[in-house]
Amino acid sequence: NEVGAALGLRSVRKLLISGELHLQDLSCPSPAWIEKQLANFQEPALIAPQLLDLADSLGATKAHLLFDFRTHGSESILQPNLAGLQGPAVLLFLDGVKLGAEQLCRLQNLPPHQHGLARAARVGPGLLSMYALADVACIVSGEALFYFDPRGTHFVDPEQKGVRPVGKAHLFVNSDMPRKFADQFAPFKVFGFDPARGFNGTLIRLPLKHDLCDSMGPDSGVSPGGEAA
Repeated sequence: NEVGAALGLRSVRKLLISGELHLQDLSCPSPAWIEKQLANFQEPALIAPQLLDLADSLGATKAHLLFDFRTHGSESILQPNLAGLQGPAVLLFLDGVKLGAEQLCRLQNLPPHQHGLARAARVGPGLLSMYALADVACIVSGEALFYFDPRGTHFVDPEQKGVRPVGKAHLFVNSDMPRKFADQFAPFKVFGFDPARGFNGTLIRLPLKHDLCDSMGPDSGVSPGGEAA
């Protein structure tokens, strides 16, 4: 902290207090709820159909599933603990679908019949299926960057005792956030996303769990992408 102060750097906490990060706390599902919903959907091969079916239920004009094997920089990120999320990931792009904080929380914390979808998704965990691949869900939609950390292992508040599920929304349009935290946005720069303006779609980025990196890596024989119209 002393070194940072000497260099003129301010902590994320101070930026939050000043309102420069436009932060909103969100409801995040608990590990127990996720485990219950994923009881029969632990195999990675079962997850892609779940996510693509959800895309259809949300009314996406197109859905693209992408494997990103790159590792991105971690110098200008919101918290040091988030560096582990900059590695290989699965990305789901929903064209023409913008999800707000309320709907993202509803899709994760409520039973399917309360999701408010035009067409009910097929039987399965729906959006919660993303936690079979990732410990933390990273989402860009509209004008906001969302993070859902059910185990509370990546978003750490030094004043908080113990760990708990953490949900965060950062409104980045018309702010300095993309410039100050450029590395945080770098993994999302696909499918036309530009943090300088709003995004007419949703990008769900799922940094792969460590035990999945090898089995789904570039030498694994897994197909690098897919899509559904």
